[in-house]
Amino acid sequence: MPSTIYCTRCGTANRLGSAFCFACGQPLQADSARPVRPINPPFSSQSSSLPPVTRSAVGLRSGPLSQNTLLKQRYHILNILGTGGFGAVYKAEDRQFGNRLVAIKEMSRGGLSVHELAQATEAFKREAMLLARLKHPSLPSIYDHFTEAGRWYLVMDYIEGETLDDHLLRARGGRLPVEEVLHIGIQLCEVLGYLHNCHPPIIFRDLKPANVIITPYRHIYLIDFGLARLLDPQQLRSPNSTPFGSPGYAAPEQYDNPHITIRADIYSLGATLHQLLTGTNPSLQPFQFAPLEFPPESNLAGLGMLIMRMLETNPLRRPDSMAMVWRELQRITSQVLGTSKNLLRSSPFTPPATTTRVIAQHTPPYHASGPLPARNFPAQDASRTGPLPPIRGMAAISSSNNLKLPAGTVFCIFKGHTGAVRDLSWSPDGSHVASASADKTVRVWNASTGVLLLAHTDAQKETLAVAWSPEGARIASGYNAEKQERGAMQVWSMPSGKLLFATTPHTSFWTAQSDISAYTLAWSPDGTRLAAGTGERKVEVWDTRSWKIIATYKGHTGPVLAVAWSPDGRQIASTSSDDAVHIWEAMSGKNINIFYKHASVVSSLAWSPNGQRIASASHDRTVQVWNALTGTTLLTYNKHEDRVHAVSWSPDGLRIVSGGRDGKAQVWDAGKGTQLFTYGNHTGSINALKWSLDSKMVASASDDKTVHIWRAV
Repeated sequence: MPSTIYCTRCGTANRLGSAFCFACGQPLQADSARPVRPINPPFSSQSSSLPPVTRSAVGLRSGPLSQNTLLKQRYHILNILGTGGFGAVYKAEDRQFGNRLVAIKEMSRGGLSVHELAQATEAFKREAMLLARLKHPSLPSIYDHFTEAGRWYLVMDYIEGETLDDHLLRARGGRLPVEEVLHIGIQLCEVLGYLHNCHPPIIFRDLKPANVIITPYRHIYLIDFGLARLLDPQQLRSPNSTPFGSPGYAAPEQYDNPHITIRADIYSLGATLHQLLTGTNPSLQPFQFAPLEFPPESNLAGLGMLIMRMLETNPLRRPDSMAMVWRELQRITSQVLGTSKNLLRSSPFTPPATTTRVIAQHTPPYHASGPLPARNFPAQDASRTGPLPPIRGMAAISSSNNLKLPAGTVFCIFKGHTGAVRDLSWSPDGSHVASASADKTVRVWNASTGVLLLAHTDAQKETLAVAWSPEGARIASGYNAEKQERGAMQVWSMPSGKLLFATTPHTSFWTAQSDISAYTLAWSPDGTRLAAGTGERKVEVWDTRSWKIIATYKGHTGPVLAVAWSPDGRQIASTSSDDAVHIWEAMSGKNINIFYKHASVVSSLAWSPNGQRIASASHDRTVQVWNALTGTTLLTYNKHEDRVHAVSWSPDGLRIVSGGRDGKAQVWDAGKGTQLFTYGNHTGSINALKWSLDSKMVASASDDKTVHIWRAV
């Protein structure tokens, strides 16, 4: 390491000649050259999620906002979540959007000259707009940005959880089990790879446990994109003078070279994984990592070698991309835990790039080296049953913003069923669809070509429900199985079709009302639980690792018709023929509330992506949007001519699609209730509707024995 001086405030080692502390912004004096060992890491668990910035970038502060402050005549401050040198992060309510909870990051702009202020303002706006267009399950959504009283504000998702820093503090021995570290590492690879493949690429630069939030259900979110660096006048004047990152986690080249590559994030990920496994905080001794050793029988030697390679001081000796790290972590997970384990993830997410509408086979999780040659699938007989050859690559539909295809453009019509299609589910990467039919089969097919890949049948009665697991390795299907030997619910692997689990048959899965489904399935957002609604007036929540029932809700007075998880996985909303929507705790089955919103049977429901609202569809020909906490009706959509059977909320939260017995799918504005488009190409009742991940397309299933995939916007 080069000669260093130590900060008298936090003890961080800094390069000789630095004017300010790399970690806390404290001015560095010449007499600070004596070593000072930090008592604690540079940031506390409360403030460590905020990126460092030099004092000259922020100027004098007048303190954080007080509770009950109203920002922009809209955001009601509830409490402060964390503070840092540049500002603070607050928990607030958005009073113009149903009092949804949001997080607001505040950044001071004091201390800047007029010229620097103009540059920083433009940079802030540009960065805010960039973040606003990012869509990934592990990134909080950006809703708004504005300035007020000399400070910038960024409004984003409020995420219930804790930082990995805090999670480590509660862990035994200050470290996490290998299985959990692999699960976290795979998720981090996916979101960082997503950023690296944006146009232009985004390099995070400050990955560390304090900048990762983990939810109670082990889903991770990457937070703090270092907007504060845009406000640093040192960087505005001379990009070569300001390092960016956190000591111990920042790659060596970040100290000297502003033109870093994606390999800097690979180094930071290696440092983070090393800390999760060993409990050793790298900020205490930067660039010094003890080799990872595992028992020979653990099959983890490859994990140790991978992490030490990621921590190479020479960037060229690290893995080339996050895709390489992702594949190796997948291989290790598969080797150690088995491919059927929930920790495996096979669902890449593509960046918001301008692409053409093509069919391409991608190397998971990202196509850094370009698409592979398209696979020529043999022609398949639609009536064939049993597993087909394994899927070696997932073909994906990619719609271009430049093509300006009109709403209603049909991408694919699947005609492989011989009976009414009751339900459907997208694969997590959006490349395939699984559809359940009265012909007693679940068929898995290519969403762009309609080519059949797998036909699964093991039922004596019609198939009522199908749900693809979030990690993409399993499919659950439910049947009207009065006396079926193999059970009324089955879970089977993809792409082999091998049966993994089947329930004991229930006694009453069908009622005299032949148009009402009596079995519905929904995976929890993290894939660790599966909710199954039955004709026995109850919902069972299964642990998908042990296949044991962990909660049962028995509050319904009729067959359960729909089940939906809240986005945070903590609550479940369910409906039955009792005309009510029940909301209850997913872990205990304890009722929270019962809402009577409709004048007839509630057939379908959907949570808004932020978890604040619910849309419910009914046989009374309406769809209502209402507050999930209070039950207050916010919108009533009444453009349907007959019973409404299905409703789905777009992943971006902007639109809702609903359909029913009139054979029409209506796309409408989720905030205003205004009608946007009507899709009328089906010749029978619409039973299921599902949005694609990019909120551009809808898949619709009908009594006319077909599934249509069409552009909705």
